[in-house]
Amino acid sequence: PAALDAASLHREKRAVFESMKLLDPDQAVFGQYEGYRSELGVAEDSMVETFVAVEVAIANPRWNGVPFYLRTGKALAETRSTVTLGFKRCALQLFDLGPDATAGLRPNEIVFELADPGSVSAAFSAKKPGPQMTLEPASWSFDYSDSFTVANELEAYERLLHDVMLGDATLFNDAAGIERLWEVAAPLLQSPPSPLSYAPGSWGPEPADGLVAPHRWHLPDRPVTGQ
Repeated sequence: PAALDAASLHREKRAVFESMKLLDPDQAVFGQYEGYRSELGVAEDSMVETFVAVEVAIANPRWNGVPFYLRTGKALAETRSTVTLGFKRCALQLFDLGPDATAGLRPNEIVFELADPGSVSAAFSAKKPGPQMTLEPASWSFDYSDSFTVANELEAYERLLHDVMLGDATLFNDAAGIERLWEVAAPLLQSPPSPLSYAPGSWGPEPADGLVAPHRWHLPDRPVTGQ
């Protein structure tokens, strides 16, 4: 946006929403955790999903060809609100280390933890001190809980009500943006996949892993093998 105000942000967000391709039911996985139908007020034959994983595509010059994978659900292993931006591996490798030396290294990432108090971190590879050219995982981070801002922190609904009373719509979507998102979601809502069962405390049904293959879902602060 050209300015940090509601009108400018809404205009740029609508431009992104307009560039979003319609959601493809074949690129989505729905789930329902075991025992959901035993919950009070839930029908014994309920097909309501409690988990969704979906691929989103944005057809504009900046993001064309870059997949966005969204995953959310209930009764999962943890409550997290995390956005991870994974960078592609560079075609030109400055360090000719061989496959064994880089097998455990992930592509560089920038990670946003959105749950209060929130943090921003980056994962990358750095040379291990010593005479040999050996790369090891490294990171840097900024955590709001360790900063001077924590004293002025507002809870989520406190900030929401505060902005409403001030008439500040900066962090809200406007009606046109919401209508476009309903349009984007229409094909998936009209032909939703059947929800697959998953165990409470897991990360959802296994077919969700195939949605992102050959990559993997992962939490940035946990070790992982593969892409």
